[in-house]
Amino acid sequence: MDARAAGVGAIDAIWQKVDDIDGLVNDAILAKRLGYGGKCIIHPNQIQPVHKIFVPSKNEIEWAKKVIESLGPSMENRSKTGAVKTEGKMIDAVHYKHAKTILNNVQEE
Repeated sequence: MDARAAGVGAIDAIWQKVDDIDGLVNDAILAKRLGYGGKCIIHPNQIQPVHKIFVPSKNEIEWAKKVIESLGPSMENRSKTGAVKTEGKMIDAVHYKHAKTILNNVQEE
C-alpha cells in the first residue's frame, strides 16, 4: 500500500511451489487485490497464469475509458470538480489515476 500511495510500482514475490498452479493463481489474485502490479515467477509454467491475472481485462479497460472520459477534462484543466458520478458511482482523482495506469499498461494491437 505504501508503494501505491507513493506512486511506485510494486511486484509481488515468487510462488515457490512450481507444481501448484492453483496456489499460484490464488496468490496472484490476492497480490493484484493488494495493489501489486505484477508477480515474479521462477518457472515457465507460471508465465501464462500470472499474465492472465495481471493483464487488464476488457471490463477493466472499458471502465478506465469511461473514467477518463468522465473526469479527464476537469483533471487536465485542474478545475474545482473533485468528483463526478459515472454509472451511479462517484469517481474522483484516485479512480482517474488508476484508470490512467490501466490504459498505460494496455498494449496496442
